[in-house]
Amino acid sequence: ARAMSLVLADASPSEAVVDGADLLPFQREITKELLARDGFCVLAEGLGASAVIAALVAVDDALSKTHVLGEPPMVTLIVGASEHAKVSVKERMTALFPRAAPPLEFTADYAGDKRKKFYDAGCVAFVTTRIASVDLLSGRLDAKRVRGIIVCSAHRTNETSGEGFVVRLFREGNRKGYVRAISDRPGDLTRGFNSVERCLKALMLTRVHLWPRFHLRVKDDLDARPPEVIELRQPMSENVLKIQEAIVSVMDSCMAELKKSRYIDTSDLTLESGLFKSFDLILQRQLDKVWHIAPRRVKQIVYDLKTLRLLADALLKYDSVTFLKYLQALRASESRESMWMFTEASHAIFEYAKKRVYLLKRKAAAAQPKGLGAKRPLPPQITETDLIPILEPMPKWTLMEEILDEIDEERRQGGELLAVADSETVVDLTFSQPYESQEHGTHRMLKYKQGATLIVCKEEHVARQLEYCIRYGTPALMNAHWVDYLFSRGGKNVAAQVTKRQTGWRGAGRGGGRGSGRGGGRGAAQKPQRVYSKLERIQARMEGREIDEDPGPAKDGKSDENKLLAAAAAEAKKTLVAAKKAEDADKKMKATKAAKELEIKIEMKAEEDAAASDDEVIVVGDTRTRSTVKRDTDNMYVYAHERKLNLLNRIQPSFVVMYDPDASFIRELEVYQATRPDVPVKVYFLVYDTSLEEQKYLSSIKRESAAFENLIRTKQHMAVPAEQEGWTDSENPLPLSLPSSTARHRIEESQEASTRKGGRSLTIRSSLEVIVDMREFMSALPCVLHSAGFKVRPTTLEVGDYILSPDMCVERKAIPDLIQSFASGRLIAQVEAMCKHYKTPILLIEFDGSKAFALHAEADLPRFVGQQHLITKICMLITRFRKLRLIWSRSMHMTAEIFAELKRLEPEPSLETAQRIGVPDADGDVHKLVKDNLNDAAVDLLRRLPGITDGNYRRVIARVESIEKMCDLREDELADILGDARQAKTLHTFLHAPFPKEFMF
Repeated sequence: ARAMSLVLADASPSEAVVDGADLLPFQREITKELLARDGFCVLAEGLGASAVIAALVAVDDALSKTHVLGEPPMVTLIVGASEHAKVSVKERMTALFPRAAPPLEFTADYAGDKRKKFYDAGCVAFVTTRIASVDLLSGRLDAKRVRGIIVCSAHRTNETSGEGFVVRLFREGNRKGYVRAISDRPGDLTRGFNSVERCLKALMLTRVHLWPRFHLRVKDDLDARPPEVIELRQPMSENVLKIQEAIVSVMDSCMAELKKSRYIDTSDLTLESGLFKSFDLILQRQLDKVWHIAPRRVKQIVYDLKTLRLLADALLKYDSVTFLKYLQALRASESRESMWMFTEASHAIFEYAKKRVYLLKRKAAAAQPKGLGAKRPLPPQITETDLIPILEPMPKWTLMEEILDEIDEERRQGGELLAVADSETVVDLTFSQPYESQEHGTHRMLKYKQGATLIVCKEEHVARQLEYCIRYGTPALMNAHWVDYLFSRGGKNVAAQVTKRQTGWRGAGRGGGRGSGRGGGRGAAQKPQRVYSKLERIQARMEGREIDEDPGPAKDGKSDENKLLAAAAAEAKKTLVAAKKAEDADKKMKATKAAKELEIKIEMKAEEDAAASDDEVIVVGDTRTRSTVKRDTDNMYVYAHERKLNLLNRIQPSFVVMYDPDASFIRELEVYQATRPDVPVKVYFLVYDTSLEEQKYLSSIKRESAAFENLIRTKQHMAVPAEQEGWTDSENPLPLSLPSSTARHRIEESQEASTRKGGRSLTIRSSLEVIVDMREFMSALPCVLHSAGFKVRPTTLEVGDYILSPDMCVERKAIPDLIQSFASGRLIAQVEAMCKHYKTPILLIEFDGSKAFALHAEADLPRFVGQQHLITKICMLITRFRKLRLIWSRSMHMTAEIFAELKRLEPEPSLETAQRIGVPDADGDVHKLVKDNLNDAAVDLLRRLPGITDGNYRRVIARVESIEKMCDLREDELADILGDARQAKTLHTFLHAPFPKEFMF
């Protein structure tokens, strides 16, 4: 075939580009494999998918520079790439292919005309699926001028996705271009039934290339020079172990309860699978169809399992104070509905979480004075309670500080060796190649471990926490969190109340010394006596005052705890205010000192400016220290892996501390070390011993290996039609593998239907046209309509989302969008515009085909439906706009069938007219293009007249031009229009009744 000959002809320059790049051998082989024949490449996460995409883009860039004269420039589209992937591909292109131009990025900021100029000139560009599909449908981009499409994250592709839509539009106009798909998520391809086959069908491909970590070529390349890894297993504290055991116990109970349900497949209900986010998706997918009939208990257990999974992650992710605040927030928000809150294990979770932060210690009260009023001895069990902060730090923090000290020492020794090596090296002082000299110097620095230190965690919150901990130390961080917690529990009002100083004295008698007799003590009865609360006693003790008072009887423990926390918050507030004043004074003194030093150095004409002192006052809790900066972080980076930045090649670290275990980042380290075999990288791998974190990490590796094994077996037994790929050169090309849905069958039936109806002759149409607003291409309905046989014409519409005919306009609302539109009032304006400009306005309420066809579950319906309920709002909308028609659609495929039935006898819409409706002309008039526009005020007046009902007012509108014309009609004429002589007589009598004289002026 000519297509294959083109591939072979381009093989030589393509291979030259790939061979000249600094790629690993297995990455080079993957690229050549995709260049030789289109396919779907699945890599293990972290093996360098961005490098493979960069190589493919560089090949296309080289081909565009050597295209044959007389042929139009070609365009390469990259779809499905996330923002992180775009940045990573551009960085890898800059590093591996410095002579290649980086791909463009077309977003909504690029107007259609501007994109067309780039298309005409030829380019390689990242495009969204919405822009690509709109440009291909509108003719702005000719499919024949597209060299090929690179699909990133191809595991998300299906017959209704944007990527699948773009590939189908491309294949309809171009059978010779290539489609190359790449994914690094093998686990997502094993969920569901025939996931791989569905992806291949949507991508119109027949080949799958699998590259797991255990592939021989990958194994040889990465194991040749692995990084030096030191695994450190950190034991958890006793309280953390108790909390983890309690969480596991509650999860087991929820799993056991969920297995009793007949709505869920119990094969995947294991504690190991419950640690992953995908477990929530598996449960939700099974319950979507029956969600409206599932018992409330089952739904609550599903929510509880998700909460417990997040709680297990938070235990080893947040510090003790933040974890306690998280628990208390859960108790406040979920205490009524949540079932796990009422288990015994949940009480253990809360108790041990508190023990990690503070303890309430009781001590015996001081001896009471004996007086004449002491009729009855005080009970010996009366005690006072003290609040003792524990502030248990995360166990890994101390280990990480020890590792950083070891790194500093190792870097110092490497610096000494580097100095010795430099003293023995003859330096070339010529600067003919400064770039190579700089690269050589950097290489020498890395060889002697003088590179940066990279600390890697999973989330941004943990990264900020670690950075603060490294800079100021663990006690400072924990004290800062403790103060925040006190303010959140104590509150400003309570803290302000306890700052009031109140003094007094009371007797030790039974009545508290309030009387003037013997119980109040001699000579002191003239002063009013009062009982001091524990909060006031704590405040007095903090301020150094003494009050002579008997401790009252012990109150409820919870109340005492809250009061103690409030008192501590008040004291922390006072300390912070005092420290702030000291800090301001200290800064002012430093500024004055710096100014004097600067003036002296200016007078001495020094080469450098004076720098102010680096000392600073950091206030945490009740401590105030100077120069609390603990460690120099100039050559240290804390990185959250969720940001997906390619930092390894950017900062070139010599030491890497993996705070959170992550299999994908470990492979990135292996790839980085394999590309620099002579530069040592030392990796410290931190993991909590016998923890859920360790189990989750090991399970993730096991799940990925199992996913690849499943894909290998699927590839062996997979049967794919040969014509699915779309490669052909024959004059009568094979039909594309478009989805043969019921909608397409019904459309063909409607096109072949009888053309005789009512004595009129209709024209058989080859296709059904529908005008679609470009914003609707964010949804999958345009793709479904196109696959069902509609001719989709994209444009910008001011009124409606879909125009089916000159008189028929549709506003589509999914259920979440419907709720939001009602809340914002946007739906009222949209329906009003449709009613003004179109004869048949339609509101399409579309449900998700994978979920239940119901607005609400029966159990969720309230006893009385109020005005704010969704059903009430829909009823009020129909009552207000009586022209409006509702369509309830179970799925997008059912919507295509409904559209086909509605368009059966309707004329095709005009694109020019649809574009101009709702847009004011030069005179500001928006009604000139509307043929049968109705006066809403006149219609409302008509419906209020006697004799006019909901069943006959439309006949009056259809046969009478205006209310004025109706007033001139005879009674028999009205009877002919209304179809009822009695109603006609009532209307005629009302219209011709004499005006009362008493109302005349």
